[in-house]
Amino acid sequence: MNPSNLKYLFESIRMVETGGHEDPANAVGSAGELGPYQITRAYWQDAIEHMPNIGGCYDDVRDELYAESIMMAYWARYAPDMRPETLARIHNGGPHGKRKTATERYWNRVRGVLQTCYLVGYWEEMGRDAAAGSGGSRSDGGQAARHLPGRSLYQRLVGRK
Repeated sequence: MNPSNLKYLFESIRMVETGGHEDPANAVGSAGELGPYQITRAYWQDAIEHMPNIGGCYDDVRDELYAESIMMAYWARYAPDMRPETLARIHNGGPHGKRKTATERYWNRVRGVLQTCYLVGYWEEMGRDAAAGSGGSRSDGGQAARHLPGRSLYQRLVGRK
């Protein structure tokens, strides 16, 4: 999976897990899951056991970049392939999540956000290319391609804070 697709997958999982939360880093799930990706202690322990060099403590999963490294370690341990569906379903359903029918609904939600992220990412790239090719003058003043700090790709599209 290329880095930009992985970025979109992380974004999609985060939006499904904590998209409506005002402060995803401090989101706590009903079973004690933490952070923007709602990682459980068992998930974290599995990832750390597989790649101990990551270090840190469970509370660190509140940090988006640290949580993504935990997810990568978990997937490296359990995912038979790097397909977005496989990764999302394992994230949601554990080591055998790819085979659980209970994770199909979760994947459908992630896939919907993922498709939107792909479209918006493509649209933003086209906007940047058009601005670069025309000397920077665009009919929208460059607004479409401008990154808004603190807002995710999906949040910019749907207008959420």
